[in-house]
Amino acid sequence: MSYSPYHWVTHGPFTGDTQALALDHSMNPPTLYAGTDGGGVFKSTDNGFNWVAQSNKLYGGSEVQALAIDYDDNNTLYAGTEGGVFRWTNRQWNWRMNRWEAGHWTDIGLCPNGAKKADFGEVQALAISPRHVTPYGVQEPTLYVGTEQNGVFYSRDRGESWFQPNTITDNYGKRYYPNTLNVRALAVDPLNPEVVYAGINSYYDAKQDSGVFKSVDNGANWTRLDNWGPEKSDAWPSRP
Repeated sequence: MSYSPYHWVTHGPFTGDTQALALDHSMNPPTLYAGTDGGGVFKSTDNGFNWVAQSNKLYGGSEVQALAIDYDDNNTLYAGTEGGVFRWTNRQWNWRMNRWEAGHWTDIGLCPNGAKKADFGEVQALAISPRHVTPYGVQEPTLYVGTEQNGVFYSRDRGESWFQPNTITDNYGKRYYPNTLNVRALAVDPLNPEVVYAGINSYYDAKQDSGVFKSVDNGANWTRLDNWGPEKSDAWPSRP
């Protein structure tokens, strides 16, 4: 069967709405991941003709709203869900148990004892920067998490520890608090990985406190971009 390059063709996965996509270009053909509403994560290695469920131990996270692939380890995939952030680990050898273990998801918002490292709530956006060289040395990849009501989180050790921004301001000195910010979209500058953008709208003042925010120091401090005029529109991501 031949397909016209000018038409869309549905190939699945046929389980819930697809809400997030991620593409691993290092493989040939590229590996495509799809995050769904209720079905978890699916993987395709043949341009989307066939799909395999990749939701082992994705507990409480079947509604996947964001996906991100680690630039420096394409076997590592992150999923943002209504239940937090999960990291996929491929099939690996367990030396202690002397056996192979299936690939699975780990909740990287929790410590091994179940205590919370970070209170994400519902996760709506993910972005990750590549490892890069700065004047101060090598900067490991930074993983950014955008949440529904708790603002932005970031990790520089692949989820072992988490931080929130020191300051979030506009050009007039107004300060914002993380638990008032609804982060809908995140994007890392491909030419300068120190720079990251966030599309944010506030629950308390959707017109004046919404817009695009920018960080130039790997997420430590953020400033709202003020070139949209006095009436700011909510910033929303484009959905697949």
